[in-house]
Amino acid sequence: MVVFNFAVLALFVSLAAYQFATRDVLPSIRLVTSKQVPELKLRKGEKWHLFLSHIWSSGQDQMATVKRCLTLLLPGVRIFLDVDDLEAIGNLGQYIKASSSVLIFLSKGYFFSGNCRKELEAALAYDSPMILLHETDLNRGGAPLKQLRDDCAAEHRSRVFAPDRPIIPWQRIKEFQLVSLKMIVGSMLQQQRPTKVAAALKSPDSPTSPRSPGLSSTSRATEADAEDAEDSQLDASTTPRPRLSAMPGSEAKKKRWERRSSNAGGVGALGSDLFVPGEITRASLGFLRATQLITSPNNPGATELAGEMAADYPQLQLRTPSAWKSSRGMGTSFGRSFGATIFGASNGGGSGSGSFRGPSLEAAFGRGRAHFLLYLNKWTFLGEEGSKLAVEVAEAKTMGLSIVLAHETDEARGGCEFGLFFQTTPQELIAGGLYAKIAVAFQPGAHRDVSYCLLAKDLGATRNRLGEVLATKIEQRSQEARQRVVAAAQPVVLLSRRSSSLVSRASSVISVQRSKSSHCSSVGEKTAPAAAPTDENTPPPLVLPGSSSVNEDSAIDPAAIDAELENDGADVGGGEGEPAGDCDAGPSRYV
Repeated sequence: MVVFNFAVLALFVSLAAYQFATRDVLPSIRLVTSKQVPELKLRKGEKWHLFLSHIWSSGQDQMATVKRCLTLLLPGVRIFLDVDDLEAIGNLGQYIKASSSVLIFLSKGYFFSGNCRKELEAALAYDSPMILLHETDLNRGGAPLKQLRDDCAAEHRSRVFAPDRPIIPWQRIKEFQLVSLKMIVGSMLQQQRPTKVAAALKSPDSPTSPRSPGLSSTSRATEADAEDAEDSQLDASTTPRPRLSAMPGSEAKKKRWERRSSNAGGVGALGSDLFVPGEITRASLGFLRATQLITSPNNPGATELAGEMAADYPQLQLRTPSAWKSSRGMGTSFGRSFGATIFGASNGGGSGSGSFRGPSLEAAFGRGRAHFLLYLNKWTFLGEEGSKLAVEVAEAKTMGLSIVLAHETDEARGGCEFGLFFQTTPQELIAGGLYAKIAVAFQPGAHRDVSYCLLAKDLGATRNRLGEVLATKIEQRSQEARQRVVAAAQPVVLLSRRSSSLVSRASSVISVQRSKSSHCSSVGEKTAPAAAPTDENTPPPLVLPGSSSVNEDSAIDPAAIDAELENDGADVGGGEGEPAGDCDAGPSRYV
């Protein structure tokens, strides 16, 4: 019975701990600044937040995925998709008009479809905010951007492909796809609040003009001004930025953010003010044991990529193949028997665990894990350097090292299609299973952050979930404490402002009294005013500092000041029934 009770108690504690760790991890897009789900509003006459314009032959499945994912990640969002909402094909223009934003899915044949052209022309006619989403997979309906630009009608090309309108790449791998979805939501938020929040959410390379093609029209902006006056969901005074928690791995996230902010363009920063709980870029990744990352100088770009990884993850130790060559002295003999030696090794293989095996590896790298990084770009395995690299890769497989593949897709960094490597890689390596393991795609822009995290996981990095939960709780408590401090300080701030206002108005009254007295003296008032009746309840007149007696220039009646303070904004002339500014109207109350 005691054992049973103990088991039930243990189960209860485990379930409670699990609920505590996952209750805040909801599959919804949230704002970095407030941790809340962003609010999307519909203006008068609008029915949908987003209209999905696409051609069926190469975009129907992708748009169904976009709608399904956004509906899950953004509760309450309303999205127009033809298979769900189209009632009459002749009303396409009205559907566009009733949508806050229009998403153009750039795929093969889009600009040759009659219905797509109608939707595009209606969006341009109504000056609807547009979002461009590009299908990047050529095998699934994608087309090069240059070809798509040429397919667009000349009269529309400059407006559709405006320089300041980012083009969001569509990805299918879950982690990359989530970044694309955040970029879509980020664009929708920009276009919903063009005046109040555009400066905070706008990409760095967008112009400073009040209206850019990526934002709403002027007429819609005018309507949004009145709505945004009462909208407190977002505050443009605080620039959105990632809030880094004090836990292992936060330094890596900070460095990735700094690198992306300095190098990436507008499309790289789009959506950076949003996050999804549990996404890999917010994970606390780290290495629990010593990890060696080996790169070859004969692999163009590999050393630089390894340096970026080491900057993000200080636990990584960078090495070169010269370490094992000097310890084993095997370069020459190995090169002569390249094919037979590597593919006859019993412990070779690119998908091995990568654990150190044998005394030679321990002598070369010490105890721990070792990985050989093969950076695949258009220069890999080419020329004399490529031949040397092939020998080093084969030798690493013989030693039992794990071959980690990183595929560059950014053309600016030498990116190319993966099929090219089946032409440039030695057939012995291909037959030996070099490409049996899936390579980590290194995407440009905001998607590159995901690539660094995926590569770290391939190298053996693990996620500290308990640290993430604790850091999240600490951050929430800190934010609540800051809010309480601000709320407590508000009465003091209001009192200080009121005091400053009273002092300013009192100084203004004193200045006007002096001017009045001086004016009366200049027009020739010679007689002294009649003495006011004395009253023990009447306070004595104030005397300015530095005056030895009460006279016309220094005496100030406190009652006059009180009267003027009560008459905020009234003219400082005579009293009730007394003409303002008339010096001969009788005894003046300003002396």
